[in-house]
Amino acid sequence: MKKLTLFLFLFISMGLFNLFNIRTTFADDPYVDIKANGSDGPLVIGNNENLSISITLQPSSLDGVNADWWLLVNTPWNDWFYYVYPDYWGYAGPNLDDVFCAYQGTLFNLPPVAIANFSGLPVGIYTFYFEVDNSPDGILDGSIYYDSVIVNRAVPYRLYGLNMGPYVDDEEDPTRGGIQITDEELRQRISKVAPYTRWIRTYGCNEDLKEAGMFAHSMGLKAAVGIWLSSDRAENERQINCLVDRYKEGYVDMAVVGSEVLLRGDLDESELIDYINRVKREVSGIPVAYADVYSIFLSHPSLIDAIDVLMVNYYPFWDGIDIEEAIRSLHTRHKEVLSASKGKPVIVSETGWPSEGEQVGNAVPSQENAAFYFLNFVSWARANNVDYFYFEAFDEPWKAEYEGSLGAHWGIWDRYGKTKPGMENVFAGRTMADNWSSQVPCGPGEPSIQFTYVPPKGSFENLEGKVCHVNPEDYRVAVYIYVLGWWTKPYWDEPLTTISHSGDWECDITTGGVDESATRIAAFLLPKGYDPPLMSGEETLPQDLKAHAVAYVEVTR
Repeated sequence: MKKLTLFLFLFISMGLFNLFNIRTTFADDPYVDIKANGSDGPLVIGNNENLSISITLQPSSLDGVNADWWLLVNTPWNDWFYYVYPDYWGYAGPNLDDVFCAYQGTLFNLPPVAIANFSGLPVGIYTFYFEVDNSPDGILDGSIYYDSVIVNRAVPYRLYGLNMGPYVDDEEDPTRGGIQITDEELRQRISKVAPYTRWIRTYGCNEDLKEAGMFAHSMGLKAAVGIWLSSDRAENERQINCLVDRYKEGYVDMAVVGSEVLLRGDLDESELIDYINRVKREVSGIPVAYADVYSIFLSHPSLIDAIDVLMVNYYPFWDGIDIEEAIRSLHTRHKEVLSASKGKPVIVSETGWPSEGEQVGNAVPSQENAAFYFLNFVSWARANNVDYFYFEAFDEPWKAEYEGSLGAHWGIWDRYGKTKPGMENVFAGRTMADNWSSQVPCGPGEPSIQFTYVPPKGSFENLEGKVCHVNPEDYRVAVYIYVLGWWTKPYWDEPLTTISHSGDWECDITTGGVDESATRIAAFLLPKGYDPPLMSGEETLPQDLKAHAVAYVEVTR
């Protein structure tokens, strides 16, 4: 509660009071209090919950002094409403100059009394104010004594967490350095997502983002505060010091020490672990995590020993996986990480699907696919009790320079804060049926592989096939074509083809030279983990290949 006495210097900036010239609060100053459902806030309420606003006043030495009494509410759209005794709410729009005071008269002892009840509030953040000022002229002036309470009217289903990149305007780019957004812009953007999530996660602790934890807490959210580690040691020090300062203020619920540092090669494992251990010494009592792609954790067991929580990035899109197979692939990867996690908590720190941009393999960016993936992923996470941070809150235009056009289109909301079509299904609480669990195509039996479509000689179409009686997650297909010798397909650095949950698979066999003139095609069903021989025109296929295959098929055309 804010029991502050102020010489008024009040102006409005995007719907917020900005209060300056604060002087000391004395024991004989009035006690002004406002509560929401009996709470000092922040209060989170659902769609069917009623909201009761109550106020209390103890005027102390100002008992009997004539004053203006004010009851105001700022809405999610930065509009103002005002209360006029006994039962009228007026609309003032965005300008406080148009508000009216609730009552003009002497200050007196007012025990807790409910002055407003609401039901069915639209989704968003509301701030209620109770104020008195000792200049009874119907204008917000004089010495003001005030209190406020924040109410977060949430959606039926709130995400566990959201990755919060707030750089939504064309000129905002965190890689340029300096201040890119103001604290007020950051607060507004967090307030937009606050009804839709329980946590936010940030990627750095700098002038732009340092107040994110404070704003999150003020709206009833938790904050996973990240520090951006790189090869710049001086900047790393500034990031760590910022994190520690925010921790001491009580605004850090989890510390994320670096994001994809090992993937980028900015630090080696021992350097990263040194930073992690240092942060752990300085922020005791909260979990310390590191975030990176799943393969990094599988290959760095010492890193797992150093952290409290594994923050794991899964991107079936970047792996070029078809939208229908994406969550099945993520499910498989997640099980691998769980097996390697040594019993420590595993949180999905990033996953998502772009709504526009360039296709990657079989992964097609589109609004329909982005909405499907969002619903599919959250359904999987809810069914498997997996905590997660979805990537990401808003479209961020600056990323197009580094990732191509698709980099600017990962948001649930577009850059203007508009929810993209189809995303609302998740927030309404809808889920979809299990399409990620392992199944054995064709039922029990001896493993087999067959071609379902062999392109004619001279064609550039893809080879298609099907496997039966094996778990597709545990096997891969190696394909070879014969053009004056045997050649690995599709590529040397991509010698294996994944199998869909239905057992179907597809391989591009015309990726170079005169591949379309191949006279023979062979495919081998191999256990995952076996590295097939790479062929570049040899006359015969190695016996070791057939020895490791559980089934194979060959055709001449």
